[in-house]
Amino acid sequence: PLLDPADMHAVLDAWDKTDRRGHGSEMAGLTLYGDLRTPLTCRDAYRVPHLLESVKILPDSGANLPHLYGWTCDEAVRIVEQRNADATRTFSMMTTVIGPTAGWPSEWSATIDRLAFGLQGPNADPLDLPPTDYDIPRVTPRLFVIAAGNIPWPQWAAYPRQNDLESIEDPGQSWNALTVGAHTDLIEFDRDRWPGLRPLATRGSLSPSSRTSLMWPDRWPIKPDVVAEGGNGCIDGAANPEVTVGPEDLRLISTSHEPARTQLAESGDTSAAAAEVARICAHLQARYPSYWPETVRALVVQGAGYTQAMRLDQRIVPTQADRRTLLRRYGHGRVSMESSLNSALYRPTIVQQETIVPYVLEDNALRLGRMNIHNLPWPKDELEKLGESEVSLKITLSYFIQPNPSRRGWQSKFRYQSHGLRFAVRGASETEERFHQRINGIKRDEMGDDRDESMPDPDNDGWLLRRTLRSQGALHSDTWYGLASELANKSEIAVFPVGGWWKELTGRTQPNRRVRYALVVSLDVSTNIDVDIYTAIANQIVVPVDLV
Repeated sequence: PLLDPADMHAVLDAWDKTDRRGHGSEMAGLTLYGDLRTPLTCRDAYRVPHLLESVKILPDSGANLPHLYGWTCDEAVRIVEQRNADATRTFSMMTTVIGPTAGWPSEWSATIDRLAFGLQGPNADPLDLPPTDYDIPRVTPRLFVIAAGNIPWPQWAAYPRQNDLESIEDPGQSWNALTVGAHTDLIEFDRDRWPGLRPLATRGSLSPSSRTSLMWPDRWPIKPDVVAEGGNGCIDGAANPEVTVGPEDLRLISTSHEPARTQLAESGDTSAAAAEVARICAHLQARYPSYWPETVRALVVQGAGYTQAMRLDQRIVPTQADRRTLLRRYGHGRVSMESSLNSALYRPTIVQQETIVPYVLEDNALRLGRMNIHNLPWPKDELEKLGESEVSLKITLSYFIQPNPSRRGWQSKFRYQSHGLRFAVRGASETEERFHQRINGIKRDEMGDDRDESMPDPDNDGWLLRRTLRSQGALHSDTWYGLASELANKSEIAVFPVGGWWKELTGRTQPNRRVRYALVVSLDVSTNIDVDIYTAIANQIVVPVDLV
C-alpha cells in the first residue's frame, strides 16, 4: 500500500518496472520498515510516515554502458520529478560499480554532485542565471543516499584487513551524497544448530561486507559518511575454515519479491545500511518539512556516534593516524534515528539554516566573503554550576558544492568544489576580540594544507578529530570534550568561506551570490541527567547571525 503502481518507473520504456531479482523488494521493505524483526514483534501500531517511488536504472539482463551511468541517474531524477515536482523526497541508490576511483571524481559521481546541488541536465549551470546581488541561485537541492559498495563474501576470510584495502565503489565518492557503510551489532545465533561457527565481526565493529576509504589520498572527502546495520558473517572452526554469510540470525529480515512463495527475505550489506539511512532521512523530512536537504544530511551525522569497538574504548583517539583510520572506516559513526530526530533535556540540539556569500567583488577583484558569527544561547549560569563536570559539544556543518564541469579541474581539491566552508569555535579562554582575530588570521585560500596559524585554537586537544581531518569534503563534524565551566565561554561559532573553482573563473563567476548551509549544534551533559539544559536554552533561543 505504500508504493502506488503509478509511482513505479523505469529509465527506458522497454524495461519491466517490477523486481525480478529480489534486491529492489528487499531495499523497499527496509526503507519503509527497517529490519522487520522490530515491527513484527511490536504490539503497537507501527507508523510509516513516508511513501515509496521506484525507478529501475538497470536492465534485467545485460548492463548499462559505463559512459551512460551519469545520464541514467539524471534521467531517473527527471522521471520522478516530472510526475510529482512538489514532493519532498530522498533519492536512495544501492547500485555501485568497482572502479579505480581512489576518491577521484567520476562522470557518475560528478552527476550525483550536480543533481544534489540542484542542477538538472548536462549543461545546467546556476552561474548562467541572471545575476542578482545577494540572491540564492534558483535551483532545488536534492538529498542522495548511496551505498558504499560491498566486498564479495568469499573475501571475508581476510576480514578486517581486506576491508581496509577495498576502496568504496563508484559513485560513493560523491561530495554531496550521504555515503553509507555497514557495521554490525548482530553476533548471537543458534549455537546448537551451528555449533562450529563463530561470528566474524564483534559487536559494534565493521561489517565484513563494508568497504572503506583508507587507501584514498587525504585530498578527497571522508567516506563513508556514516554506517548502519549491514549484518554479519561466520567462520567455521574446521581444519580448513570457510566463511559463510549469516546464519539468518546475523542478517536483516525484509520483504520478498515473490510473496506467493515466501513473504520474508534475508538481506544485509551496505545496501541494507543505505536503506536504513534513507528511512531515517524520510522520518526527518516528515517531522521537519521545512528543513533543507543539507539540514537532513547534517542531522543524520549529528545523531551518529562511535561504538566502543570502533574507538577501542577511548574517548580521545590518541594519534592523527588513529583518527584518520577511525574516520575512513566508519565515517562519523553508527546512525541513530532517535538521536537524529530528537532533542533531550540533557542533550539539546540547535538547528540553524543560513546563507553566506563565498565571494565578493572588491576593487575589481574577486575575494573571499566575510564570515558569519553564530552566537550560541548557552545557559552560562547552569554550566558554571556544573563546574568540573564533563560535557561535550558536537557541531556539524553541511553544504552542497557545485562540481567543476571540467575534468582538468579535478587535479586539485580546490578546483573540484565551487566553494568551501569551515567552522571554528571560540576557545574557553578566548575573548571575543581575540577569537575574531584568530579566524581573520587564517590563510583561507590555503586551508587544505591545514598549516598552523600564529594564533592556533587554544582548545585543539579537546576535539576528537581536529581541524585537519574534519575539513575534508563538504560535510564537517567534530566533537569537543571538556568541563562545563570551560564550555560556558565557548559561545561563538564562526562559519567562513574558503577557495574553490568559482573564485578562479573570474570571468564567469557571479560575485555576491549566496549559498546555503546547515549548522547543527548539540550540547551533551548526560553525565548529569538531573540537569535540564534544554529549557534554559529554549528560554533564550533567538540566535542572531552577525556579519563581521
